[in-house]
Amino acid sequence: MPETKNVPGGKLTFYAKEVLQNTDDKIRRAMLETVQLVENHVRKLQTGPRTGRIYRIGKTPTKADKLAGRKFRSHQASAPGEPPAVWSGRLFNAIVSKVEPILGKTGMGWRGEVGTNVKYARWLEFGTTRMKPRPLWRRAVIELRAKILDIWKRAAQGGP
Repeated sequence: MPETKNVPGGKLTFYAKEVLQNTDDKIRRAMLETVQLVENHVRKLQTGPRTGRIYRIGKTPTKADKLAGRKFRSHQASAPGEPPAVWSGRLFNAIVSKVEPILGKTGMGWRGEVGTNVKYARWLEFGTTRMKPRPLWRRAVIELRAKILDIWKRAAQGGP
């Protein structure tokens, strides 16, 4: 139901509910697209070759280890500044994202989160006194900055 106000020179009609619903849906879709983009990129950054230290694990070498001339199973860690390498898959599999409505002082909005409940993710991201950082989340957002801005520009212009 539109809200009508008397103003000097005539009447002014607001279709606030319809405008807000349309805008709200665009914002929600843009937030979903952004969150999914970041989640996928975080996963992608964890895969691939690394240049860090090679650790000896286990007793029997894999085919890749044998081809590299090693007589033991190994894992190549990430070097400082590289995203963390996947070893057990625990961090990789614990990446989750969500978009939820929030109600604030200025009205309703949407909050998008990409994160993990793995405790050591913080230590990898920011480093410790004994280990330099292996940024993953910050790197993903920095690398995707242009794509994220494009998503929000399209949403502001009313595009798909």
